[in-house]
Amino acid sequence: MRAFTEEPSPSSSDLDSLIEGPSGELLNALMRYLPVGLTIARVPDVEIVKVSDTGAKLLQRPATALENIDFPVHSEAFRVSDPQNGEPADPDRLPLTRATLAGEIVEGEEWLVTAEDGRKVPILCNAGPIKNKAGHIIGGIIAWADLTRQKQLEKDLAAALAAKEVLMLELHHRVKNHINIVASIIRTESQNCGEEAQALAESLSQRIMALADSYSALQADRIGSVPATTLFEQVCSPLITEAVSLEIDVRDEIEISPAAVPVLGIIVNEAVCNAIKHAFGDDGMGAITISLERGQNEYKLQVRDNGRGVSAKTKRTGGTRLIPQLAEIMGGTAELTSNNGPGASWVVQLPNV
Repeated sequence: MRAFTEEPSPSSSDLDSLIEGPSGELLNALMRYLPVGLTIARVPDVEIVKVSDTGAKLLQRPATALENIDFPVHSEAFRVSDPQNGEPADPDRLPLTRATLAGEIVEGEEWLVTAEDGRKVPILCNAGPIKNKAGHIIGGIIAWADLTRQKQLEKDLAAALAAKEVLMLELHHRVKNHINIVASIIRTESQNCGEEAQALAESLSQRIMALADSYSALQADRIGSVPATTLFEQVCSPLITEAVSLEIDVRDEIEISPAAVPVLGIIVNEAVCNAIKHAFGDDGMGAITISLERGQNEYKLQVRDNGRGVSAKTKRTGGTRLIPQLAEIMGGTAELTSNNGPGASWVVQLPNV
């Protein structure tokens, strides 16, 4: 439905006077040289009076074929279609119609036009009313720019990012395989050694496998940051048995950066592994909770168990020495303390994850 301005439509000669008056030569220069499509229409029928050289060239039709037409045939003459469904555009919805008849200012709308050779050309439109000194609308103007190159660059960028993701996934897969090979070699070479060497080899293999599991988390969903819950599940699931329950409590859907994934994965794996080995009684029954929360200036990682608490033996384990060293690598601190109730807690403060 056509929406006319509230004031009576001024004479079309008002716009003609503007075009042919003292500023006419300036307007002609703009229509000829500006590198965007420009279309000017007059009230009351949105009759197109001028089309810029760039606009006519983009549509591959002479400007005279696009001028002196009323708004009901704008879509047909300019071959405008809706970018969402490809259907011919409703003339009432076109930016130039809305600017001329309702005084609407239209910014950054995308439409499609079809060139003479059949190419669908995406365009970005900005439109507004033209008013006389009395403030009455005497016409409308629309500027439209070809988005073809921008759209192609967006597609090229998306393709490049997809290719990079495939390469990174392959890299992570190969790194994980190489880590697994190293762990296998350590276990094999330790078979003919003494108990102490075998225990050391087993400890090293466990830490190496935690690193491999961290790379599995990087592979799981995407390249880039990894949800903390995904990482913790990945590095802890091989350790958990029916005797030990594991709860993961991560607030605010915290994401772990690729650089932090390997180190943080080993910290959590080491803390859980130490709890399973040293915290629980002869039956091995117990519960472990991993939590991560974002504070005002840092992140707080906590690995709690409901076991025996901190003992002199616990303080002498390799993990007790390793976890603070790993936290320091990330610019943070780590401390093992007894809980108020049963059990012990690793509290790791980190500036970033």
